[in-house]
Amino acid sequence: MSDVSVTLCMIVKNEEENLSRCLRSARRWVDQMVVVDTGSTDRTVEIARRFGAEVYAFAWKDDFAAARNEALKHARGDWVLQLDADHELFWNPDFDLKETLRNSPHQLGFIFSEKSVINGREVASLNRLLLFRNLPGLQYRGKIHESPYHFLKEYADQRGFRQPFGRLDDLWVKHTGYQDTERKLKRNLAILTRAVEEDPANSHYQYKLLLTLHHARLKEPLDWYRRLFFLLFDWDTAPEDLSASQIGLLSLFAEWILEENRSGNGARQFWDFVEQVGTRLSWADSRLALPVAQMLLHRGQVEEAILLLEECILSGVAPDTAPLSNLERIQPYLLLIKLYYQNNLKSRLIDLLTRMLEMLKNNQPMFVRIFEHLASEDRDAFEFVYKLMQTIKQVQAA
Repeated sequence: MSDVSVTLCMIVKNEEENLSRCLRSARRWVDQMVVVDTGSTDRTVEIARRFGAEVYAFAWKDDFAAARNEALKHARGDWVLQLDADHELFWNPDFDLKETLRNSPHQLGFIFSEKSVINGREVASLNRLLLFRNLPGLQYRGKIHESPYHFLKEYADQRGFRQPFGRLDDLWVKHTGYQDTERKLKRNLAILTRAVEEDPANSHYQYKLLLTLHHARLKEPLDWYRRLFFLLFDWDTAPEDLSASQIGLLSLFAEWILEENRSGNGARQFWDFVEQVGTRLSWADSRLALPVAQMLLHRGQVEEAILLLEECILSGVAPDTAPLSNLERIQPYLLLIKLYYQNNLKSRLIDLLTRMLEMLKNNQPMFVRIFEHLASEDRDAFEFVYKLMQTIKQVQAA
């Protein structure tokens, strides 16, 4: 192995159609390939061995973390690269992964984009923590939607690391797994339902089950579980101690209250808690900030909604590790632009657009996507904003 070594860790089952493409894309950067097979009946194992991978059999237990941790047992590299068989790794021509790792002594992991593609068209983009140090005791958590994030975060917090996760814009993966959505939704629902039955207070499983039911368009069980989890939510949690999953749950509760125009004790309890969040934390996660802003608008509190969205954008919209697509990340910008336009707040709109030019100068695809969606949703607002943008650029160039 070189002075900085990387182990590719994978779990697979019946992936003969995808595996060669994935392994071929990653082998330039890895010193060891570990493939854990959970019961393939096709040529998956043969293909993995042909690429020089170490293959280990593991009995499937409806627990993704258990299978991932089995792969970690055999990893000898300084770093772990996690890929799935339906991933293909890409990078910019001048990018050198090993050099990046050598020059990152204080990073515990790196986040980069997973771009989901159907029929050659990108349909979603998520930030994923797929590259991380192979620390002693490293482990994934979660029967499904598993991640080493919590282990790494705890390790960093115990040692006072302030920014343990970096971002790689020159590296990304193409993901083709959306081709088989129905089968995966069915599998995920079964695992999540059992996980919630075994651990009903686990906010991670609660949040992921509600999201999966929403994606599967199963309204009746979604309503039932939403009511149950609202009752089970720990409303005594201090806002500063909220986990990412609890923030996700609060966002779904907000959408539920809004769509059903709910009132009564439950809604009041939610608002009391949200007001504490707003006074003790910044609105740094758009999963909660956006639906709360929409609730404020529903109540006629336009200025309060605008102030909340402004704070959300100034705070960065959401942490890189939040499970948000790029489309979801642009929603606060879109709503705030439209509110400025609708309420004739031209000077504040100019300030926002000027900030956006600076904040998003290294993320042109996101910038373009904001204006594409604005044009499709409100053509008059787009035309007005487009002219302002041209004026701002001319002033900056002068």
